[in-house]
This record gives sequence, C-alpha cells and structure tokens, in this order.
Amino acid sequence: MANISQVRGALLEEAVLYLLEKFDYKTIEAYPGHGNETLRGGHSGLEVRGRGSWHQIDALAAFKSSPAFMYPLRLMVEAKCYQNHRTVGIEVVRNSVGVLKDISENYFTMPSGGANVQIPRFNYHSAIFSTSGYTSGAIDYPLVVGSSPTGPTISHRCGGKLSPDAPSSTSRPMLRWIVSLL
Repeated sequence: MANISQVRGALLEEAVLYLLEKFDYKTIEAYPGHGNETLRGGHSGLEVRGRGSWHQIDALAAFKSSPAFMYPLRLMVEAKCYQNHRTVGIEVVRNSVGVLKDISENYFTMPSGGANVQIPRFNYHSAIFSTSGYTSGAIDYPLVVGSSPTGPTISHRCGGKLSPDAPSSTSRPMLRWIVSLL
C-alpha cells in the first residue's frame, strides 16, 4: 500500500505530465510487448536502458516535433514532492546528470533477417520538478557540468519560475492549486 508521500509524488508527476502535454509533449509509457528495447516497466515504474544499466525514472515525455537534422527530443522527468523543510539536494541532480549521460550515449542494434537494424536514437534532456525548492549545490552543479537538469521549478515556494508567456493562462493558477494540495 502506498504512503501519503508516494501519493503526493504521483500527483505531482501527473500534474507535470499534464502541463507538458500543453507544451506539445507526449507521455511515453512502457507496456509489455511494445517491442521497444530501450524502455520497460520495472518494479518502481518506468525504466530506461542506458549503456551501463537500466535506470528508473519518474516519467518520460517526447516533444511532438523535432528540429531539422536532430534526433527526436525526449525529456526525462523527475518529480520530487518532499516535505516543506526538505529541498532537492545535489545528490538528486548528480544522479540525474549521470542517468542522462548514460542513456544519451546508448546506441543499439538488433538482428533482423540477418542484418543488424539500428534502434532509433533520441536527444535526451532532463528536468527535475520540486514542490520544496533546491539547495544551492543542486542549482549550481548543472551549470558547472554543462547541462541543465534542474529545468523549470513549478512550486510557488521556490520562486514560481513558470514562464509568464505560458500558452494557457489557466495552467499557472491550476498548477498553484495542485501544488498547494500536495
């Protein structure tokens, strides 16, 4: 049976995915028999295959259109709904950067009729959403290593860094309401 913390985390994850759909992302889910060698449903949810290991992530979303001459874009989502006094620390960001590096460097082929066929590659990015904010180390670390997994912050307690030119003016109040419930 799930505890209240897990339920709050699942609600935040669903709220984030709902908002990402408003920005033309499509949620990617692993299900048995889908034929995708890079995704699977694990005991803790979605798992993505990297070069070194399988990695559990909260959610995965694909941008509906891709820029010219690029692999399709995928966003790895981590949704953290900690207690008010506990902020997302550098360890979460380090893990996200490591997972991002591992899955971005993955390259698969699979046998098909005597020839190896390349499995599609993707341009992965990462975002960590939090209702309780980030430590200064968690904010600074991605800038030093040259990536930005912290992405947008959706909690009004963390400075409300939602873009003012969001496509729908109804998304921001709804999100504040959801976050206040969590």
